[in-house]
Amino acid sequence: MSGNSWLATEQWATAIAKPPSLKCIAPWEGFTDKYRDLICRGGVPKNNFASFIFNKTIRGRNDREDIGEALNKWPLFNGYWEDKVYDTSNLTLPIYALVSYSSGNHGSGTVRGWNQAASKDKWIRFHPTQEWFDLYTPRYIDDLQRFFDRYLKGIENGWEETPKARVSILTYGNRFEPGPMWDVPFANYPIPSTEYRKLYLQDSGNLATSLQAHESFVAHHADSYQAKPSEFVLTFDKATSLVGHSKAELWMSCKDKDDMDVYVSIRKLSKSGEVLEHVNVPWESLPEGVNTQHDVPMAQTVKYTGPTGILRASHRAQVPERSTAMIPYHPHDKEEKVPPGEIVKLEISLWPMGIHFEAGESLLFRVQGFIDTSSDFPSHIDKKLDNLNEGRHTIHFGGKYDSKVIVPIIALPAQ
Repeated sequence: MSGNSWLATEQWATAIAKPPSLKCIAPWEGFTDKYRDLICRGGVPKNNFASFIFNKTIRGRNDREDIGEALNKWPLFNGYWEDKVYDTSNLTLPIYALVSYSSGNHGSGTVRGWNQAASKDKWIRFHPTQEWFDLYTPRYIDDLQRFFDRYLKGIENGWEETPKARVSILTYGNRFEPGPMWDVPFANYPIPSTEYRKLYLQDSGNLATSLQAHESFVAHHADSYQAKPSEFVLTFDKATSLVGHSKAELWMSCKDKDDMDVYVSIRKLSKSGEVLEHVNVPWESLPEGVNTQHDVPMAQTVKYTGPTGILRASHRAQVPERSTAMIPYHPHDKEEKVPPGEIVKLEISLWPMGIHFEAGESLLFRVQGFIDTSSDFPSHIDKKLDNLNEGRHTIHFGGKYDSKVIVPIIALPAQ
């Protein structure tokens, strides 16, 4: 089986049933948990998105589930949503999985499905473009053919020598600057030699590897698209590559409401301080005269900003035995409201990243009241806040409040 999006998701579902005729799968970007990956990420319902996707784009002759109405009826995780989680832990067939950074719906679920699968014959590839562009790229069509030739026809073509993980790393350059690093080979994913570095929030909007001694705080309005985020910056003194999951651990409060929808992101800054955006289509495939990010519309199909994380504060509970150091598992089955003004710790995993920084370039960490990314379908989904935020959110750091972002630093393999 092969396919993208829904056609990838259904491969996981079919493989779990273990039909004897199914010999291998190639899920090229698809969610494996409809609640956590697609329509209620971090416990924050995406009502606008759910209504558009399931009511305006999916057609058929017969009745179907009304996912948008189900989300309204059951905003907490229950048996209905559990039925839409694909447990891949018993899969042993060969798998060739594909991931992009640009998809706001498929990245984390694909990585989860691939990591949990018990198969010894499994490969994963991260590409630097948009999922549809990669799907029709000739060299990757040929790559997929080699996988199928090996496991459907038994052709000894050396496929097993393919690196288990091929990870493209973004540089965010324009047409005249170095482009992404394509298909960097690694033995596994997450990369075993990853150094997870803690960057603590500091006064004056800095990030540092040590916790400041005195307590401090910053606040931002969280209930308007016009509100400025809280921002913290680290400038790299040498070339650095970040590949894998990152995580924010924040101490936060809100005096105006008993809950908070918190959105975090990592962005790249140029040496001059410009906030950069990655163009998802290779420059050579774009029209002449399209040379920089400013020449490309702000839509998720053609532009990627950086990894994001989302968490509703009342969903901050975790299941330790299902959590990892970088990916907390939130059950989302109950609400624990936050009394106004009370300070609570939030652990927010960001979706996988692959970004290279040269010396003098900077990492920008943002905390705000809406997602920091381009829109899925800007012409079809109203740009309005789709959350419960009211008033100002406060971030506490320093002293006993060890607020930080943890980033995955890797060494590039020798060329």
